[in-house]
Amino acid sequence: MKDLDKAIIAEYKGSTGAGSLYAALTGGMWNSKAPQEISFPYIVFHEINDSPEYMFGSDVMENALYQFSVFDDSDAITTLHSIYAKLTTLYDDAVLTLDSYNTVQFVREFSVSDKIDDYWQYVIQYRGIFHKK
Repeated sequence: MKDLDKAIIAEYKGSTGAGSLYAALTGGMWNSKAPQEISFPYIVFHEINDSPEYMFGSDVMENALYQFSVFDDSDAITTLHSIYAKLTTLYDDAVLTLDSYNTVQFVREFSVSDKIDDYWQYVIQYRGIFHKK
C-alpha cells in the first residue's frame, strides 16, 4: 500500500526530538532498499503482504504485514536495543495517517535480532488493519 509507505515515513519524520527514532538513525529510514555506503545505524522497511478483506462483496479493509529491519555495526548490541525501543514506542498501536484509509490497528507481531558477519540486524514485523474511508 503506497498510502501506508507514506504514513510510515511521515510518522518517522515527525519524531524529531532529541531521544527520537529520527535522531537515533544516522543513516535514516528507507523504503525497500538503502543506498550503498549508508552510515549505520539505519532502517529498511517494506511490505511483506497486503490483502483486501471483503464484506458484502466489497473490499472495505486492508490487512497489511510490514517488516522493519534495523542495521547497526557497533560491537555491542546496546545501540540496536535502544533503536528497537524507539521504533516500538513510535509504531506500537500507532494511528497512522493515510489518505484513503483509517487505521484500525497497527500491532507488532514478531521480532528477532541476530549478528550477521560484522553488523547486527533486528527484524520487527507489524500487522496493520485499515478501513477504507
